[in-house]
Amino acid sequence: MGNQLAAPQKLAADVGELPVVVKDTLGSGRFIKTLLCVHDNGGLVVVKVYHKRGEGTPMAPYAAKLKDIRQRLWGIERSHLWPPQAWRETAASAYMLRQHLWSNLYDRLSTRPFLATVEKVM
Repeated sequence: MGNQLAAPQKLAADVGELPVVVKDTLGSGRFIKTLLCVHDNGGLVVVKVYHKRGEGTPMAPYAAKLKDIRQRLWGIERSHLWPPQAWRETAASAYMLRQHLWSNLYDRLSTRPFLATVEKVM
């Protein structure tokens, strides 16, 4: 006998209540699943899905923190940080949506063609 680890749950990406269509999976962590989706308006969006475990998960404090983060980062020029642009909560899940970027700052600095000195300064 001994310790047995529980297998991670394979939760379906239930985004039927959102105006998106799932295109690909970007990450499947233990708590948050990250999906690449096509919005009904035609643009690519990243949807982070948190499946609630049990009924005792209050999301109101986190929604207030997300709103504060979005307000603080909104006016920064040339920001490499993109806060969630929208979030929604259902009885079973919580969703965060933001626009998809083709690469992050680390990828842009380490892939060819490398940034010129002038581009690095800006």
